[in-house]
Amino acid sequence: GSGGPTTMETMQWLREAGVWHHAYRERFSATLLLPVLLKALPSQVKTVVFAMLPEDTDLTPTAVLDVVKEEYCRDFELQSVEDIQKYRECTRDKDSLASFLKRYKVLRQKAMTAGLTVQQTDGYDLLRAADLLPSQEANILQQISNMAKTAGTKSERPGYHDVLRLLTALSKAFE
Repeated sequence: GSGGPTTMETMQWLREAGVWHHAYRERFSATLLLPVLLKALPSQVKTVVFAMLPEDTDLTPTAVLDVVKEEYCRDFELQSVEDIQKYRECTRDKDSLASFLKRYKVLRQKAMTAGLTVQQTDGYDLLRAADLLPSQEANILQQISNMAKTAGTKSERPGYHDVLRLLTALSKAFE
């Protein structure tokens, strides 16, 4: 909505309110906590909360926080899903390797912020997305295999940072 708090402000407010609610709900009843919570709500948000909760609803701090989450954080969740999807679908296309790597790192960072967890296949995913010539890809995999032997590790899966380092070196060689 226009004039309302931003999603990030609301997310932050919700986290603070959640911490506050958790800290005080043992000591005080919901009846005592509710007025304090309502007073802390920005007026536009309060209007939305009252509009969303029918008058016969049992008003509790939890119900209020749920409405705020539902109304203001849906966009944030959709954006998160979109960020993760953009990262997963990122390929080099016709970009130079250097500009692809720059774009890939930004998308990965956004996806991590959106809740993506590090996977063991991240190195392979990056290598596949880089769309190298078969000989270049084989060369990178060979270097990673040699690094693993030198380090004495048995891991056959290339780590994301190792692949990134080798691809960056490769991109500099072609500049």
